[in-house]
This record gives sequence, structure tokens and C-alpha cells, in this order.
Amino acid sequence: MRSIYCISVLIVFFVIVMPVNLIADVNPAADVIARVTGDKTASNFRFEIDKSKQKSYSINVKNNKVYIVASDQATLCRATYDYLSNACNSIVSWSGNRINIPEVLPEYTRTVQSPFTYHYYLNVVIHGYTMPYWDWVHWEKEID
Repeated sequence: MRSIYCISVLIVFFVIVMPVNLIADVNPAADVIARVTGDKTASNFRFEIDKSKQKSYSINVKNNKVYIVASDQATLCRATYDYLSNACNSIVSWSGNRINIPEVLPEYTRTVQSPFTYHYYLNVVIHGYTMPYWDWVHWEKEID
């Protein structure tokens, strides 16, 4: 009887719990892209997370849609930046954005694999020199 119970628990775990962890939510990255570029531009992008990729992304354009497969949320955003800047000559910066996406999307195919094991953000002095003085508008850009 005890072995049947253990087997039942394992089945529930592998059938219900485990697949939930494998399904990656792409909405946070899609939301960032919509805030930065606008809803109309963001509707041109299709995102997918493949956790088997290690800090990498691939970009393909087909049927006038940009398909991006990446290892995580931040990498989806980085890949979108890559497409906007290299294929569409757009700029996304602290000084302002110039999003320039034509009606017919430029063909662009690229796969990038990071050579680094660890990634960090910001430098060691920003926490004391500038970050304490940021307003909410700056924090929103930083969070995105």
C-alpha cells in the first residue's frame, strides 16, 4: 500500500508539477518591449524561452514577424535590442529612443552565444554616486 502511495505522489509530481516549471513565461519581456517601443511595434515580435540554451539567443524574421528564442527574460530583451539596432537602425538609450521599424520587416538572422559564465550589471560605484538620486522615471527605465 505504501509503495502505491509513493508511486502516486511521483506521478502527480511528474505529470502536474514538473511541466509547470518547464513552461517559461515570456510576458515580462514582451511587456518591456511594449513599454519601450509601443504596442504596435511590439506586436511584430514573437518570443520563446528555451532554458536549454545557456545565455544565448537566436533571431529569425519570417512572414513579417520577428521570432526570438532566448535562454531567459533578459536575453529576450537583449535580442530585441540587437534586432532593433542592427536590422532597423533604431536607437534605444538613456537619451531617448528612435524606433524605426518599416512596414516590411528587414530580413535578419542571427544567433549569439555569450562566452561568459557570469554576468553583472552596473559598476561598483553607481550605488553611492548616482543611484540614491534617481527619480521614479529613471527607476522605471532601469527596471525595464
